[in-house]
Amino acid sequence: MSLHADIRADAGALVIEARLEARSGEVVGIVGPNGAGKTTVLKAIAGLWPISRGKVSINEWVVEDSEAGIRNPPEQRSVGMVFQDLRLFPHMSVADNIGYGLRLRGVPRKQARVLAEPLIETLGLAPHSKQKPGSLSGGQAQKVALARTLITNPQVILLDEPFSALDAESRPKVRRDMSLYFRHPDCTTIIVTHDPMEAKALCNRVIVMEEGRFIQEGEIDRIADDPKSRYAAESLGLNFFPGVAAGETVDVGGEATLSVVGEHHGRVIVSFHPRAVVLHQTRPEGTARNVFKAIVRTVRHENGITRVTTAGSLSAVAEITRVSAEQLNLRPGAEVWLSVKAAQIQVTPL
Repeated sequence: MSLHADIRADAGALVIEARLEARSGEVVGIVGPNGAGKTTVLKAIAGLWPISRGKVSINEWVVEDSEAGIRNPPEQRSVGMVFQDLRLFPHMSVADNIGYGLRLRGVPRKQARVLAEPLIETLGLAPHSKQKPGSLSGGQAQKVALARTLITNPQVILLDEPFSALDAESRPKVRRDMSLYFRHPDCTTIIVTHDPMEAKALCNRVIVMEEGRFIQEGEIDRIADDPKSRYAAESLGLNFFPGVAAGETVDVGGEATLSVVGEHHGRVIVSFHPRAVVLHQTRPEGTARNVFKAIVRTVRHENGITRVTTAGSLSAVAEITRVSAEQLNLRPGAEVWLSVKAAQIQVTPL
């Protein structure tokens, strides 16, 4: 186990109680509404926020223990944190920003620059190494912030909304380029994000946090099947399918191909809300292209809405009214047909 954190912290009126365990090589996402305490958890692990009770250990090395009176400062925890606002030094060059972590450890400036060169080259930042952060694009600045963290070889990387400042066009490429560094076998990565697509693309599993508590965790598809809160249902309870796009179709495997709107190519994630899924007792007539036969797995009624999980060439979750569910006589094992309009499917490049 690479990271263990069992903490209680006060953030104004919000009391945070969180227990997190993650293995080396694992990428864990923390998702939740604004004000849930997600960033405070990262800061507490990094030693940037005081905890009132608890323990944080990295590879069995205890960096903080309230009962034992242990509290190592941030620079001694082998933790690297990339903040949402990046916090690059505007007066320093790209090379000096990246080498700053080494300078803090006593490495001379010239040697720090030499040590930074391989990482600068790998991330495609060599043409910009002498530039100041103010002249960089959002994606380039994001890479500098990550490189500044990676160069110290941290055992834990903490990322706070790492791609939120990027525009929709550049985000997929930067995310793809940087994700290669998140799965290092000797490092654990924790990502705070509001974007379910980002969580799906990057994380092995996610933790849903609300009002200072972890209320659910697991693979995102399993949470989508059985969300424990309205936030989880609305944000993570989507139908997600990785696939390969070719024009107006996406092959999502399992003998299923989805028709979508617009031209798309390469690796993508397609998603649609459970409310976009229409269930039928018999194959629907008409020109609908996204029609699949399936078997009902589970039927759950809640607040007038029935959530139905299905299995088939396209295993999807549907949300329908309870009246519709009764009319369809839905029960586990029943055969149904499901349909989804192409216009209701979102396509996100990977």
